[in-house]
Amino acid sequence: MARAGMVAIAVRDTGVGIPEADHGKVFEDFRQLDSSPARGYGGTGLGLSICRRLAHMLGGNIELRAAHRAGARHSLCAFRPARDAVDVTTMTGPAKPLVLVVEDYQDAREMYAAYLQFSGYRVAEATNGVEAIDKTVELMPDIILMDLALPRMDGWEATRRLKMDERTRHIPIVALTGHALAGHAEGARQAGCDSFVTKPCLPDALVAEIQRMLSGSAPDSARHGPRASPGAPNNPKRGHTTG
Repeated sequence: MARAGMVAIAVRDTGVGIPEADHGKVFEDFRQLDSSPARGYGGTGLGLSICRRLAHMLGGNIELRAAHRAGARHSLCAFRPARDAVDVTTMTGPAKPLVLVVEDYQDAREMYAAYLQFSGYRVAEATNGVEAIDKTVELMPDIILMDLALPRMDGWEATRRLKMDERTRHIPIVALTGHALAGHAEGARQAGCDSFVTKPCLPDALVAEIQRMLSGSAPDSARHGPRASPGAPNNPKRGHTTG
């Protein structure tokens, strides 16, 4: 039962259910409850793992009640955030670091934005490369999370233009991409990205990378692309490249 100031949400399904011994496993990252080659269902991915992290940040928890072949019920109970949304363009007083999240996929963008806000950052959002450039010039964020596969103008070209502009070239850019190939890390570096993160990425790992970049620490080149100098050369491949 939720107490005053808390919100409770329950979701029930009519699926195959989950044996009690496996209840804790569904909150693990990319967990396969059935690891056999002939398994009929996919793994857990990141959704429930991220939901539990967010619930803990709100002083609550998410739990599972399920029986084998009898469906499942997920219950979330957490404190309702007291703060309202803040317009970063009119905010006064000591400013917390502002992160510009550039991501066309709404669910991912909102997830990153919510986690960053709960971690103490201000957040602005953009959905394509053109909007990313406009908002960067307008807001001058402290750091940019740039998805590389974007509509209208991709993240590669948006990054090049921001790094060629004297007004914005000092702003660190963390590239977000679904490809872990070495060529993509090198391409991101050539475009001017200061760091490289492969999706799917846990929000707390992304926050740790932001903290590292803002503190001036060099990223781990084994996990992220090598850090580029402010005047990184343009990537000669100027055609559209998917990230």
